Amino acid sequence: MKLYYRKGLIRGLGITLLGVAFLLGDIFCFEEIEVNIIWSIIIIVGGICDCLRCFSKKKAEEDIIADEDERNKFVKLVSKARSLDIVEICCFVITVLFAIAFKSTGEMVFSGVILTSGFGIILIMLVKAITRLYYDKKE
Repeated sequence: MKLYYRKGLIRGLGITLLGVAFLLGDIFCFEEIEVNIIWSIIIIVGGICDCLRCFSKKKAEEDIIADEDERNKFVKLVSKARSLDIVEICCFVITVLFAIAFKSTGEMVFSGVILTSGFGIILIMLVKAITRLYYDKKE
């Protein structure tokens, strides 16, 4: 058998190993074994199918075209940017809500959540600023 798409094989093996790790964890650690084992088997089958696509020339070409398609790259880029915006908004809302809760109750437990989500907001803003500067200089 000839390998046509190495990236897909590596991805498929990674997914399969992840499924095997989940399956072993389900067997040895969790109480609700039935549902978790079903999900683990689905992950393993998906990984094996991904591995098998690498040996078919036609399927490998489809995967390569999908990976190199400009529209797919644009959608991926926009979705990552939008998800970062959503996480930033969520961190801000959590900070405000827990600040209100801290102000009204005086419990110190809320201060940890305020600090953690505040650090998250600062980190997101720094990452946005650094990437914006990097890409402005690059173009």
